[in-house]
Amino acid sequence: HAWFFAHPNNLAQLPRELVLAKLRDPHVKKLALLRSPEARFVSGVLDKAHKILGVKPFHDIGCAGSSRNLAGAFDARCHLGGTSSYSALVRTLLGILQQRVKWGEHHTVEGSSHVNVHFRPQSAMCQLDEVRYDYVGYVDSMSSDLPVMLRALASRDGMLTEEFIRNATTVHVAPHAATVQLAIPPDQCRAFERIYQRDLILLC
Repeated sequence: HAWFFAHPNNLAQLPRELVLAKLRDPHVKKLALLRSPEARFVSGVLDKAHKILGVKPFHDIGCAGSSRNLAGAFDARCHLGGTSSYSALVRTLLGILQQRVKWGEHHTVEGSSHVNVHFRPQSAMCQLDEVRYDYVGYVDSMSSDLPVMLRALASRDGMLTEEFIRNATTVHVAPHAATVQLAIPPDQCRAFERIYQRDLILLC
């Protein structure tokens, strides 16, 4: 994470004008890897709730964050962050997100930059309405999509050999494509749909 976000070619490190020029340039390869909105949200609830709620509720019960205790060991009770149930945690998170994520007239997200990236709508982050991607892959089918994406990059970069692609695929596919078991409670679905409506329309 530190290397990726600090890299000088990361778009977050470049002037906005240069970023827009790259996104519009047909000669620049543009690839996106997306995830089912529901699976992504539930995964975030279980592993990243402290990014929205803050760390205090977790510290109060001896947890460093949503999955580990203060000693650094995995601890399943930390998932709930002191709330009474998974459903209560989802309700709390959706309430906070609903206040922060607003949709404008032209399907643009207002205020989403104030939401942690793990919960920010993918359609806003990837500008799916605006950017013409060369290839869009999905986490749910990463075992087949990731090699295609890497080969698309390899056509421009001689460092991405077949051996590299094989190794990268072997290392990264399994953990990132893990199935999330829990679901959004039925009484919370409408709130979830309001917040992630563009993701649901564009990705599902």
